[in-house]
Amino acid sequence: MFGKRTEPSKPLPQPTPAGGPSSLPPRPTSATAGAPAEVKQTTPTGPFRLQVVSLPNTALAYTNKAYISSRSQHLLPRGTETFFLLNGKAVFQIGSHEAVGTGEIAMSGYQRDSFGFSQGADVSCEFFNPSAQDNFNAVAVTIKLEYMKNAACEVREDEMTAFIVERYANQVWQVDQAIALDFAGKLFKATVTELQNAPSKTDDSDDEKTHKRQSSQDFLVRASRAILTHSTIMSINAVKSKYLTFVPSAKAMRKNVLKPNWNFKDLGIGGLDDEFATIFRRAFASRLFPADVIEQLGLHHVKGILLYGPPGTGKTLIARQIGKLLESREPKVVNGPEVLNKYVGASEEAIRALFKDAEEDYKANGENADLHLIIFDEIDAICKARGSVRDSTGVQDTIVNQLLSKIDGVNSLNNILVIGMTNRKDLLDEALLRPGRLEVHVEISLPNKKGRKQIFEIHTRKMKESGRLDPEIDFDELAELTKNFSGAEIEGLVRAAVSHALYSHIDASKMGSGAIDASAADDIIVTMNEFRMALEEVKPSFGVSEDELKKHLRGELIPYSHSFQEIMNVGRQFIDQVRNNPNTNLLTVLLQGPVGCGKTAIAAQLGLDSQFPLVRVITPENYIGYSEASRVNMINKVFEDAYKSPLSIVILDNIERLVEYTPLGPRFSNTILQAILVLLKRAPSDDTRRIVVLATTSDVRVMRDLQVQEQFNFVLNVPLVENAEELKHVFQQKKVPIAESELEDVATSMTYPIPIKQLLTLIDMSNRNGQDVTADSFRECLQYLGIQHGKEKDRDDYKFD
Repeated sequence: MFGKRTEPSKPLPQPTPAGGPSSLPPRPTSATAGAPAEVKQTTPTGPFRLQVVSLPNTALAYTNKAYISSRSQHLLPRGTETFFLLNGKAVFQIGSHEAVGTGEIAMSGYQRDSFGFSQGADVSCEFFNPSAQDNFNAVAVTIKLEYMKNAACEVREDEMTAFIVERYANQVWQVDQAIALDFAGKLFKATVTELQNAPSKTDDSDDEKTHKRQSSQDFLVRASRAILTHSTIMSINAVKSKYLTFVPSAKAMRKNVLKPNWNFKDLGIGGLDDEFATIFRRAFASRLFPADVIEQLGLHHVKGILLYGPPGTGKTLIARQIGKLLESREPKVVNGPEVLNKYVGASEEAIRALFKDAEEDYKANGENADLHLIIFDEIDAICKARGSVRDSTGVQDTIVNQLLSKIDGVNSLNNILVIGMTNRKDLLDEALLRPGRLEVHVEISLPNKKGRKQIFEIHTRKMKESGRLDPEIDFDELAELTKNFSGAEIEGLVRAAVSHALYSHIDASKMGSGAIDASAADDIIVTMNEFRMALEEVKPSFGVSEDELKKHLRGELIPYSHSFQEIMNVGRQFIDQVRNNPNTNLLTVLLQGPVGCGKTAIAAQLGLDSQFPLVRVITPENYIGYSEASRVNMINKVFEDAYKSPLSIVILDNIERLVEYTPLGPRFSNTILQAILVLLKRAPSDDTRRIVVLATTSDVRVMRDLQVQEQFNFVLNVPLVENAEELKHVFQQKKVPIAESELEDVATSMTYPIPIKQLLTLIDMSNRNGQDVTADSFRECLQYLGIQHGKEKDRDDYKFD
């Protein structure tokens, strides 16, 4: 349960002559150091000063008391134990001895060294009244055998615990306090390493039952000072020595795997409270209880944790911080690729070397062995599924075999904890993920709003403490503006904001010496404005591709008809349904219509208007030159990224081109087609995450033949510009410089229906050089494009049915 602490060996104080100057008020006016004072002494009501001296004899050191003169009886009330608080930090039970001079307080060398009291120095003393609320229910002590004389001894924890509690009951103990023990004729130095206090109770009340059921984190609240009682549970750890055989108690609390007085906030981990609580419950809670309890439960400790998730979310950070808070051997951190070696067998030897210390410790100390932490970063580099790597050496497979046998093989260890980290959990060998190995799988996902606020507070803590952060900064607003930012990206955002604050105090015309005014450096304050400028620069990797979406929009979308507006309204309703309805975690919509009718623009506009944190576009132009397998992997990765976001939109633009369809043959890529069909039906595994898929096609017949259309929940037909009124509306929305009569001429002589993109191209062509558009210039452009006018156009010309 409790951790070890090794203190340097200190000799016990030897007897020294009593005496010395007195500082005890009121000071006697006519008395010697060895005679009673001739004036009446009164108990001081406030702090008084005494001079620190050594103990008059060695035997007093084993009482763990500080001693004053027996002539100072006014400081020792009858019928009660007296405690002094020295210099506001050390509390000792007080005894009296005739060899101690008036105005002196005698302490052992251990006592003086524990609290930094120098012999001969004056200390401020005041009475201390311990409260029953200061009783503690658990204490951890580290013992060290002093003055070995080549005679080995055996110490049983149960016997020493009974001896300590009986001898030192009702004393006030403090963390880091050293105590001299005379046990079984041997001298030991005991150091208090940890205290856990709780109000004392006389019956099994409801409060006590509640206390027994308290959570692990509540149980780990430490105290720096408390009273030892007969009901205190004690855990003793021994400093290893060839002269000392320490037999631990089977019923004693386990050594604590966590360092004393650790604070979760000090770890610098934001937004991962739930994940850290899961790790603590699964991996560490069982290590806090007595060995006999764990044996009765038939429980085996967790040996491995897998942290997986997107890059930059804090996997490496949480593993590194776990290493800092554990009371274990120095963690061994291994980057996966570092294990690989060009020599035969060297990679496997590197794996064995990582576990060597743990094996030796467990062999020597059994269940009392220290916890050994081994951290694998990028574990997927060495633990890919066996048989998946095609090479002539088979090194990858033998590394996996070696690691599996070390974690949970025939001679498995119970004093190890392996933490693996990866971005690609799907690449790992299944045997590594089973119970008994890396059985605790914790996804370190993108932080939510509360988590993002915590991360901002962590990375701006020093600025705030030094007065460099504008108090008007609203972290709630920043957390809202940074949807789908990872922890690393938020840290980068803070750096960018600071760079703006620094650059504002630099004279760009003097980039050499003198560019920075020393007096201006004191005025550097990071404000909300710097953060807003940083938001324009730093974009999340799992965010909205605004640039890509906007390139599919030629300016503002024009609602040229009631049918078009209805399409937009229905699309927004679908998105709102996914946003607000927890039962809808996957919704697919197919936008179909002739080439140039604005399908992609509609999908892009819906993506921008949705305010979803992640919007991705899959378009054929991004996959030119890639092989069939590469295209499938890239499409799948977009969907995998979408599954990691709470709300996502994926746009599949021009499906027939994605599957490489051509009417000559006809032929298409069945591999890509099957991948799309599967992804259209695969919902996120996490019910809290939802996704909308918007797809576009210009060839409905092909979609029907390939059985793609039937995979969508909804199919929307995108309309064309159907009549003169809709054409006039487009001209008006575009604010085209054209006379009313000319516009009427164009509208009455125009070919219908016409795709909106084609119409916009005609308008731009006829409005060259900024001149007013005329009916003649518009007809001229129609001839350039080979478009008929004066009669209705057949829809079959657009390959749409």
